[in-house]
Amino acid sequence: MNAIQLHLVLSHVPVIGLLFASALFIYGVAKKNIDMQRFSLGAFVALAVLTLPVYFSGDAVEEVVEALPGISDDLVEPHEEAAGAALIGMELLGAAALAGLIAFRRRSQLPRGFLQGVLGLTTVASLLMVWTAHRGGQIRHTELTVASQLIVPPGRGYLPHDASEREAHP
Repeated sequence: MNAIQLHLVLSHVPVIGLLFASALFIYGVAKKNIDMQRFSLGAFVALAVLTLPVYFSGDAVEEVVEALPGISDDLVEPHEEAAGAALIGMELLGAAALAGLIAFRRRSQLPRGFLQGVLGLTTVASLLMVWTAHRGGQIRHTELTVASQLIVPPGRGYLPHDASEREAHP
């Protein structure tokens, strides 16, 4: 498996895993289920670790992808910048989760302020990860770009710009 394959395969894990772990965490907090809360915190730690190879394989992928026809730095750079922010968000979440697992290992309930803080970090990290995935998808999936969404198919509200086009498209 090369760096590109590794990056593409692993890049889905933190995004989907974080959304799933976040749902479990919210459920655990709502139901006051300490086992679910601890499991979710462990999942956040694992996802933070798995995010590292995704991020660090990006440079090798960038070198190859930017040489492909139709790929420009204008598509890759926003993804790279978003990935840096998402990495920071995930690592902060993972560090907070690990700290909580260690600091509160003997408690029968996790402190409310800690749970709220983790929920806030989870929300921020989730948004950053989804945004990063979206920006990464735009590199090869042109249907995700804003320009392609603005194109209206002929016969569905197309307004020609000049008279020659109006005659060609009655």
